[in-house]
Amino acid sequence: MFGGEGSGEEPIDHAPLTTVRVAGDPLDPLAYAIDIGSVTAIGADGIVLNAGCDLAGNPLLLDIVTTSGALRLNGAVGLWSNVLIDTTDGGNSSGARSRFTQSASIDSQAGERSDLILAAGDAGAVSFNRDIGATEALAS
Repeated sequence: MFGGEGSGEEPIDHAPLTTVRVAGDPLDPLAYAIDIGSVTAIGADGIVLNAGCDLAGNPLLLDIVTTSGALRLNGAVGLWSNVLIDTTDGGNSSGARSRFTQSASIDSQAGERSDLILAAGDAGAVSFNRDIGATEALAS
């Protein structure tokens, strides 16, 4: 689980995680800078993306950013908060691919509607190979 807030594990000393930023390899734009489930699909609870909340209880955005590094998620993806996946480093690089494998269905947390925002740039592409929002719809 990215973030850890709301995991139910003791002790409750987890803090919100709002940014993951990874440098890509400009000489190999096909190399995965982030490859979760690289050997086998993540099972059981899957990949949970959760930025948590601020002190006032307002939900935070989880930014997953690479500098032209590709991203691959292999396992069911749970959006427990709004998520931005950006392989263009905020428009500062040409981008890279984001791949959600055949094991990577994407759903919001039960009772919520989370946003999934994607930026792949001119050199990138986004591929979905499983259902999106089939169990719990996304907001957008």
